[in-house]
Amino acid sequence: VGEESVDEERRTVRMALVALNNLESASVNIVRLRDELLAEVREAFPSNGPAMAQLIACVSELQATAQRFSTALEDVLSTVGKQLQPRLRTTVADLLSIDKHSSIYLLDEAGYQATQSSSFMPWSVRLTSFLDELLLPYSPGPHGLCESNSRTLLCAVASYVGKRLLVMLRQQRFSQLGGMQLDKDVRTVIA
Repeated sequence: VGEESVDEERRTVRMALVALNNLESASVNIVRLRDELLAEVREAFPSNGPAMAQLIACVSELQATAQRFSTALEDVLSTVGKQLQPRLRTTVADLLSIDKHSSIYLLDEAGYQATQSSSFMPWSVRLTSFLDELLLPYSPGPHGLCESNSRTLLCAVASYVGKRLLVMLRQQRFSQLGGMQLDKDVRTVIA
């Protein structure tokens, strides 16, 4: 029963991603159709009579339709991003969790050396692994979002994670060596 539920969820996600990609394709193709029709109307009706004005007005309405598709796409991608936020918030909080009397960046020489060992896995590596796994279904590819939709969602997630990190890091205290470790961690996330 558990595998069937997971398979059904994956099918549902795939169908939703296809629908999102179709919204983008429809919007792009409507604009292309409008441009081609405008060119044909101008070619077929060289005079500036009332018939041509009516045809141009009708064809120009396609832009509004394309805009509605684009707006719907933006709204859905925004909703997807918002649905991911609770998981992102929890993960960032867990990775940077501290009590009121300690800080992960208040390091002395021994603490800094411990962070440099090969067995140490900083929060930044765990965060990027989590994000890779979380966003995998939305990645560009045959079963994911198209490139531009994926980029839009990735930017929304990155913006949210950046804000959460800022809030959590402002609660930290730092030593000079801790600042060096923070720099290294931030560079890991950015890469």
